[in-house]
Amino acid sequence: MQAFERGERVTALRRLGTSTLEGTTVRFRPDPTIFGGVDLDHEVVQRRLIELAWLHPHLRVWFQERRLAPRGGITAWARELAAERGDVVDAIALRRDVGDVRVSIAFAWNRDGATTMRAFVNANVTPTGSHIDGMWQGLADYARAMKSPARSVAHVREAIGSGLAAIVDVWMSDPRYTSQKRIGSTTRKERRRFVLRSWPA
Repeated sequence: MQAFERGERVTALRRLGTSTLEGTTVRFRPDPTIFGGVDLDHEVVQRRLIELAWLHPHLRVWFQERRLAPRGGITAWARELAAERGDVVDAIALRRDVGDVRVSIAFAWNRDGATTMRAFVNANVTPTGSHIDGMWQGLADYARAMKSPARSVAHVREAIGSGLAAIVDVWMSDPRYTSQKRIGSTTRKERRRFVLRSWPA
């Protein structure tokens, strides 16, 4: 166990004894001299912790002495989002590593409703970006390869967007946020085609 304040060590590392558990537990208190107040919106905190629990299905997440325990990762999360609007009629999941970038996508549909999208880069919420554009472009590439009449991005959105709940989860070992034209070391062409190469035959 060790304590820090404002980035500086304030206690030596102490051995507490033998444990049957593995991993690291982090506890924190907001510093009022830094944040100007310590009032937290519990709903916002809980919502963010639930997102992290979905994205890391093997991570144990607790909030106010209660474990937040979504099961099944992003595939189950997409199903749950679709099920909020009615019976789930179909669901699929894709995963692909391209260079130093790992992309996981889950789709689930019910029979009607606007598209619901949750997107993340290294667990950070990103409602827009090249990873989402790449998903739609990859679907359009796949549609053209399958000789579908819906071959443009706009047509694909219209064809499969109704009732769709999608989760896009991107992990980069070397993230660079200064440019939307580059994700890790992959090219734009690679990003656009990852769905086409990943889609089940």
